[in-house]
Amino acid sequence: MASPQNSILEEVYKYNPSSVVELFQLELSPLQSYYPTINPIVYRFHNGYNENYGTTSPNVEWNSAKFTGRPIQMEGVQFSSSGEIPRPTLTVANHDLLFTQLNKAYANLVGAKIRRIRTLVKFLDSANFKTRNLLINTEAFDTWTQDVDANTTVTSNATTAPNGSLTADKLFEGTVTASNHGVTKDFTVTASNVNVCCSVYVKDAGRTSAAIRFRNKANSVSGKTFSLVDMGTVSSTSFGTGILGSGIQSVGNGWYRCWIVCSSGTGATTPQIQIYTDNNTDATSVSYAGTVNSGIFVWGAQAEIVTNLTPTLYQAVGATAGNPTADPNAKFPDDVYVIDRMSEEVPGQITYELAPAWDVEGVQLPRRQVVANICPWVYKEDPCSWKTVGVTSVSSPTSGTVGGSATLTSAAISPNSTTLRVNGVTGTIKLGMNITGPGVSNPSTRIVSQVSGTGGGIGNYTLNKIANALSIASPNLATSSGTYTKVPVKSTTGSGSGALLTITIPASPSYGDATVRVSNPGGNYAVSEVLTIDGSYVGGSPITNDLTVTVTAVTNQFFDEYGSPVPILARDRCGKTLTSCRVRFGPRALPFGGFPSAGLYGKPI
Repeated sequence: MASPQNSILEEVYKYNPSSVVELFQLELSPLQSYYPTINPIVYRFHNGYNENYGTTSPNVEWNSAKFTGRPIQMEGVQFSSSGEIPRPTLTVANHDLLFTQLNKAYANLVGAKIRRIRTLVKFLDSANFKTRNLLINTEAFDTWTQDVDANTTVTSNATTAPNGSLTADKLFEGTVTASNHGVTKDFTVTASNVNVCCSVYVKDAGRTSAAIRFRNKANSVSGKTFSLVDMGTVSSTSFGTGILGSGIQSVGNGWYRCWIVCSSGTGATTPQIQIYTDNNTDATSVSYAGTVNSGIFVWGAQAEIVTNLTPTLYQAVGATAGNPTADPNAKFPDDVYVIDRMSEEVPGQITYELAPAWDVEGVQLPRRQVVANICPWVYKEDPCSWKTVGVTSVSSPTSGTVGGSATLTSAAISPNSTTLRVNGVTGTIKLGMNITGPGVSNPSTRIVSQVSGTGGGIGNYTLNKIANALSIASPNLATSSGTYTKVPVKSTTGSGSGALLTITIPASPSYGDATVRVSNPGGNYAVSEVLTIDGSYVGGSPITNDLTVTVTAVTNQFFDEYGSPVPILARDRCGKTLTSCRVRFGPRALPFGGFPSAGLYGKPI
């Protein structure tokens, strides 16, 4: 078997190679240290639509991953003879404002990776292809069934096929007795009374005639005989009465494509295509005394439902339907770049400037040369992301989205079971509630799901532990104690963003006992702004163990053009230098990107 790289090379050097497909991945993993809640991590796109399904299904699947159709273009990836490092641009459609949202959330995506994947259509996943051909093993006639007389022999890969590959088989007479000499293949046609076209490529291998027959769902067999001489002819007489159309076409090098069209009929019989060698003495019969080794070459069988009386383009099918040449590893080497800055945003599209990952990997500012030490952006206006108001303190955690309590007036738990059956309840049962009261056998037993019944009322519930209980109440803060750092928050009443907290949960977790301090102030916050903390960041589960805190104090961080702190907003000025950015954003990657040739992506300075 050829290696994936060899598969690509073998194909591109063919006279008529398969088309190149460009796929793009936007990878946000380099930004995770600054934005821990990034989700999803990877976005996938391709420029165009899936031709096999039309514009109604634009997605393309590669290596089991789905790439969404979106106009996208990468330019400037060529290397020049002068040795200049390419600085490509990526222009992408923004009709749905997806990239506007990503820019605002992740500082113009500076530092995110762009991966360009190139492969060929023939190597795409089978999921991309509609299977028109109803047969399998369309080029492996040695896997087909011999006619009932069993006087036929098949030699695999005996000669060059019409497509130039050594994949055509030889079908020849195995005995001199009077019998049929051919092979058959069953296939499925769900609909009744539709036109079915059966076709195959045939070449003289000692016999100058061949026959194709079709058995329909009513167990009626019809067929034609084809002469493989000169331009090829079809017999004027037919076997059976079901022939709706037939034809033969010379495709060069002695090969002919022969076909018949019949109705699928109605009934319970499995449809079947039959291919025979023929001595051309009687078009209504394929039984004759054979000549050992005389026969025909065959390749590319196809059975399909048609609306006219001719076959469509041949579609190869292997042992299973789909794309027999699919190979998730056959591709050209990936091109990997990082987003250096957003260079242009106009209605409907956004353009980014890219830098090769190997060009700046591991290099930290200010060691790298900065051609211009003047930022061209307007201070505190998009895309400059600096905000003056950051969080300095928040309240102690309060109950999250669960809260409340309920009393079970009639309930039971089967022995050694985690299923709670509730027949009566006062109040509303919520997921995450802890079970309390006489008879509780395990502490911290809580409800994790409702299996059946009325929402929050009578029904069956699943518990996280085996227990007996009489009542339920609000859940605790978390499932485990400890200190949790870089915990992000989400504002539910304001527009603040970027704050990170450090939360310590005591040995006996509860809302009131947790302590919180601000580790990153973020920006654009207001006093009394309500913030939500995902429970999964504090040892619990999302929603079930979510916390709510309130901003109790904010600070106005003002600096003059020299980077010195000043007490009032009127003296707050940006000096348009790296120093001005660093004093505001601190020792982390500067999310500005406004300095030409600074190469700012994901590295602290």
